[in-house]
Amino acid sequence: VPNVCKGGDFTNGVAVLPYPGDCTKLIQCYYSELSKKTLVVIRRCPLGEFWNQNTSECASSWKVQCPFDQCQGGCEQASLWDSSLTEVDGVMTYPMEANKRGYFACDKGRSLPKC
Repeated sequence: VPNVCKGGDFTNGVAVLPYPGDCTKLIQCYYSELSKKTLVVIRRCPLGEFWNQNTSECASSWKVQCPFDQCQGGCEQASLWDSSLTEVDGVMTYPMEANKRGYFACDKGRSLPKC
């Protein structure tokens, strides 16, 4: 099992990192000096929000520069490798994992929450 907390900036035994490959999630790492063990907790941002590592908080998806944003680099290019992207009324979209009615629509390389 890889150490997902390695390289984390721990403050008072806590580090928060982006979840690899998913802008809507984050990893919280809790290190105990007493036990010398790290507890890893995966959290999800509220619907329509992405984790912002620069501000250490979730924010509206279109305000966050996330390297894993499926709309980044142009949806036409992304749709070649990502089968979750589909076209609706000429706009590339992909589903929200935690909400079956919600989806993200690509606009100028950013994901906009829709339902």
